[in-house]
Amino acid sequence: MTLRNIIDEVPNDIITAKLIYIINVMTDIFNKVPPPPLNLDLTPEAFFTDHGIGHTNRIIEKIELLISSYGIQLNRYESFIILSSTWLHDIGMFLGGLPDENPILIRDVHAERSVEQIQLLMDLGLLQLEEENLIIKDIVRAHSHSFEINDLTENERIFGNDIRVKFLAAILRLADSCDCDRRRTPISVYKLYFQYIPKISIEHWTRLFSITDINFDRLRSSIVMHINFSDEIQEKIQQHILSYYLQKELESELNSVYNILYKDGIYLRSVEVKIFNTNKYIEFNRFPFTNEYVLMSLKSRFKKIENLSVILCTYLNEDEGLPLIIEIRPPDGPIYINLNKYINIENIENFINDVKEEIGSSFIQVEVITEKIVNGG
Repeated sequence: MTLRNIIDEVPNDIITAKLIYIINVMTDIFNKVPPPPLNLDLTPEAFFTDHGIGHTNRIIEKIELLISSYGIQLNRYESFIILSSTWLHDIGMFLGGLPDENPILIRDVHAERSVEQIQLLMDLGLLQLEEENLIIKDIVRAHSHSFEINDLTENERIFGNDIRVKFLAAILRLADSCDCDRRRTPISVYKLYFQYIPKISIEHWTRLFSITDINFDRLRSSIVMHINFSDEIQEKIQQHILSYYLQKELESELNSVYNILYKDGIYLRSVEVKIFNTNKYIEFNRFPFTNEYVLMSLKSRFKKIENLSVILCTYLNEDEGLPLIIEIRPPDGPIYINLNKYINIENIENFINDVKEEIGSSFIQVEVITEKIVNGG
C-alpha cells in the first residue's frame, strides 16, 4: 500500500475529497494557470530548480521509500497530512513574489511565504481545510532548514486520530532535501535556458548533473548518493567539489532531524557516496592511500579549475609516472581527488612552475612521495 493509495482506498470520504481538491489546485498553479478568483502575479521562477509537479512526486516517492524501508505505518489521517503538506510546501516559490525580487531572498523566505499562500487560498475558498490546516502549515514551515523543527509539538489529535506532527515534519524535510538528483535539473533544460539563468543560480543546477540517484540503505543506516564521475579532468574536479558540498548539506539536514526519526524507528546516521556503475563507495575526505604519489595541495574554495585543467591535460598521462592526487585544504576540505592519471617525475619541476604561474595564490605546494624521493615545491 503506497501513500497515494489513500484516494483509492476510500474514494468518497472527506479526506479523499480534500486531497483531490489540493492536488487539482496545485496542479493548476504549477502549470501557471491559477484558478479563479486567484489573480496574483506569479513569482518569476524560471531559473529555479524544479519545485513543481515532478519535484512533488519525487518527494512522495522518497517518503514512500523511507517509511517502507523501515516498516513505518502511517494512519490514514497522517497519510493525508503528509501528502497535503508535500503538495503545498513550495507554493511560495510560485505565488506571492515581489517584482525584481532577489532569488536568494525568494529561496530564503519561500517556506513562510507558502504558509501565507495556504491561508490566502483558504480565505478564497480554494482549499477546503479544517483544523488540520494548522498542522499542515507547521509542517510546511518546518521543511525549511532555517526553522527549528524541535519547536513543533510532538503530537496532535484530530477527529479521533493521533498525528505525529514532528515526525511527519522530519520526514518531509529529509525527503525534500533528498530530491537532489539530475532529474531536478535536467541538463537538456539547462542547455536550452542557460543564457537566462542568473549566475547566482548556476551552481544550484550544475551540482546535480552527476547525481544519478539518492536512496536509503537500511543495512548501512545511510542515505546513499550515487554519482557518475566523468573521465574529463575539469569536469571530474568540479564533480568532486560540488558533490562534497552537497553531501555536507544533506548531512546537515539529516542531523537536524536525526533524533526525531530515531525516536519513531528510522535510524539513519550518515550520508555516503557511491560511484555509479562500480558499486564502490568513496570518501571525499579520506586520502586514497598509495605507496607512491604526487600530492598537489590547493587552498579552500579554489576557483581556477579551468586554468588548472589546461595544465593538467598538458602534463598528465594514462599510465606512466606517479599518480597525481589533488587536495583541497580546509576549512571546506580536506577533499581528495584521485584523477586516476599519472605524471612523470622528470616533469615535476616544470609542472610546479606552470601551476604557480597560472593559479597563483590558490596554490600551496606539490609533494612527491616515492621510495627514493620525498620533496616539495
